[in-house]
Amino acid sequence: MSNVSRIPKVYTDEQTARLARISLGQLRYWDRTKFFEPSLAYEDRRVAFSRLYTIEDIVALRVLGELRHQHDVSLQHLRRVRDKFQLEQSAWAEEEIFVNKKRVYFKNERGTFVNSETDEETLPHIPIPRVFASVKQDAQKMGIRPQSAVGKRSKRTPVARKSEVFEGTRIPIETVKEYFDAGLGEDDVLRDYPTLKPEDIKAATRWLGLRAA
Repeated sequence: MSNVSRIPKVYTDEQTARLARISLGQLRYWDRTKFFEPSLAYEDRRVAFSRLYTIEDIVALRVLGELRHQHDVSLQHLRRVRDKFQLEQSAWAEEEIFVNKKRVYFKNERGTFVNSETDEETLPHIPIPRVFASVKQDAQKMGIRPQSAVGKRSKRTPVARKSEVFEGTRIPIETVKEYFDAGLGEDDVLRDYPTLKPEDIKAATRWLGLRAA
């Protein structure tokens, strides 16, 4: 099986913070202030899974976090990077970002992007394709569970006020009930949560007293 199949389509805020290498508080603050909102979100952020981020979101967040914390780039320039990502998401993956005196420049912009006295080779830079590759690799590692955890539950990782999760994950057991209540079935759960196995769903239906949809 390809490793790509282990990468979920969307990520919770806790998973996103880990993959983007920023704090959960920073992530939620950026959402609350509308600096960077998740691609999928409920208006009521208090409900479980109200913030869901895509892999592209996470790449942008990792870049923004690095620019902010390692290069002390101003919020004004961070907004410029964010806006470019949102408007040119597909092309953005081929970009290379340079930092000069706390200002951000994109290599493929028209005209001179740094002053003539500065050598491009000496500037701090962030190659976006490399960030994409790194995030995907980290996501693959996050998605791997030991076989011994399949079909088991754990109370060691409380998530969104729900105490029981599938062992080796941060996925609440109640997620299966939510899917079944919505008229969806086992295949839907497994598609959206590829870290889970059919044995997990069967175990969850037994624990929760459910009938498979």
